[in-house]
Amino acid sequence: MRVDVLIVGAGLAGACCGMLLQQQGLQVLAVDQADLQAKDKLCGGLLTPRAMEELQRIYGEDAQGLFAQHFDSMHVRCAGHVVDVDGLQLCSLRRRDLDRFALTRFLDAGGMLSDRTRVTSLDARNRRAVLATPAGELPVEYTLLVGADGATSWLRRHLTGARPQTVPSLEVPVRSNGTSLTCRYDADLQGYCWYIPCGDGGCIGVDGKQGTPPARLRSALRDCAVEVGVGYDPALLRGALIPRGNDLRLAVPQGFFVGDAAGLACPSTGEGIFFALRSAACLADHIAGGKPYEQAMAPLMLQLRRQHALLPLLFDQQVMEGTLALARVTGLGEPRMVRFAFRLFASF
Repeated sequence: MRVDVLIVGAGLAGACCGMLLQQQGLQVLAVDQADLQAKDKLCGGLLTPRAMEELQRIYGEDAQGLFAQHFDSMHVRCAGHVVDVDGLQLCSLRRRDLDRFALTRFLDAGGMLSDRTRVTSLDARNRRAVLATPAGELPVEYTLLVGADGATSWLRRHLTGARPQTVPSLEVPVRSNGTSLTCRYDADLQGYCWYIPCGDGGCIGVDGKQGTPPARLRSALRDCAVEVGVGYDPALLRGALIPRGNDLRLAVPQGFFVGDAAGLACPSTGEGIFFALRSAACLADHIAGGKPYEQAMAPLMLQLRRQHALLPLLFDQQVMEGTLALARVTGLGEPRMVRFAFRLFASF
């Protein structure tokens, strides 16, 4: 088989990039190890304003049907305080619905898909690959290669010889009990917990620093569940690795990386949906003759590096307490200070 673009990974970033390339008249084959009919990526499913804007810019008004619940406020817990932050514009969705939507749009654009498929041989110099598909072995020749195979990207390891840096995450589905969107920053954990309602359901999750023991993550998740007053079935608890937000790589001579495979995620919130969409769009534009991919992504890359460098301040207990005390003394108020922190550390 001969294709213009071979995309390894058919999640959101891969499917979005593939659709945009198909719309340019290129022939795209996307492959994925998973059974995509059953795949349900671990993801809180919270959309920031920039993610909502990017989603609608790429997919149009159809994307609005994915939005399950809108939020204009959030409970933020830090340094022993609970701060109610208003004036937000956030929404939640079911990640499985988003991924299926993006994959359907890729297929509707004429893209080719082979899931339950592994790359068993890759000759990047001569642009050839051998795929192990459910129907048997499939040799493929390609012009361009794109890695979209997640935070532990096999393709990135293969092409660079280095494993992307990641942090551990746990998540479990829950029934919504009417409690507001909640985020808790934990100095001891050096991470954060969340409760994100989504219609009549939702999820509770936790991210920790690199090397955090699983038992510590489970303990933090249980504490968060108690705080928001929801129960969960431990049998449904799932774990995953997500990008650390500082190990960024967009391209090598043999190919490109998008989304999690490029290491793109907000260090303080884990936001990845926006970066999956934006990197896919920037790469597709570059391939079409637009602005060079790395140049188009440069402002976001700089932003992520700065936010990662500031991360120790976010999880410093004394800084947390001192900042909130300053907000009270000066009359600025804790909610405005937390809003400022979100703009500084998470860009929303």
